[in-house]
This record gives sequence, C-alpha cells and structure tokens, in this order.
Amino acid sequence: MALALGLLILVSLSIVYSSSLGVGTIEGRVTIGPWTPVEPIGGSSPPPEVYTSREIILEGTLLPRIEIPMNGTGFFTAEVRTGTYSLDMSNCTFLGCSRVLPMTVTVKQGETTTLQINIDTGIR
Repeated sequence: MALALGLLILVSLSIVYSSSLGVGTIEGRVTIGPWTPVEPIGGSSPPPEVYTSREIILEGTLLPRIEIPMNGTGFFTAEVRTGTYSLDMSNCTFLGCSRVLPMTVTVKQGETTTLQINIDTGIR
C-alpha cells in the first residue's frame, strides 16, 4: 500500500512538473557574408551547404542540449521547452562568429522568439 501510494505521488509530481515546463518556438535566420572579396550589386550568397552543414545549438541549465538544423538559406525553427538558453552554431569558424556567438536567448511559453544572426566573414 505504501509503495503504491509512493509511486502514485511520484507519477503525479512528474506529470505536474512536465506540464509546467511549457513550450515555445525559436526561429530565425543566419546570414554569413560577405562571401567574395568584391560583392556584386545585391550581394552574393554562400552555397547552401555552408548552412546545411551547421546546426544551431541551444544549451540551458537543467535543460537538454538541442541541435536545430538550418536549411540552405540559413533558416531554422524548432519547438523547445521554455527557458533561457545559450545559443551557438556548430563549426562556426568565420571571423565574426566570436563577435555574435554565443548569445543568450529566452523562450517563453506559447510565444515565438525570432532571431536574425549576422556573421561577418571578414572577407573584403
């Protein structure tokens, strides 16, 4: 009886804890440039694999590490637990990476956090 009651309390606490975590959306776009020493009018775009070979990484205290893929234009989106995260990008070796990353972002329940991350390659 005591064991059954203990398990019931544990399951109840687990359900209350997980439902109180909440979920929000994080989305955004990463731009990397300039891509060539002399930019044509309108700029140039890096090849899609510059983005698709990297991931947005979210790490938070007491929250699991999350890796979010980017599409070929640098767009990313994911539903994540609410909380404050350190956001970084995998394999970010461009000159401007350390100037803008990592950054701190907060995701709130039922809301969308939208980011624009501009990375300067240093190419001139």
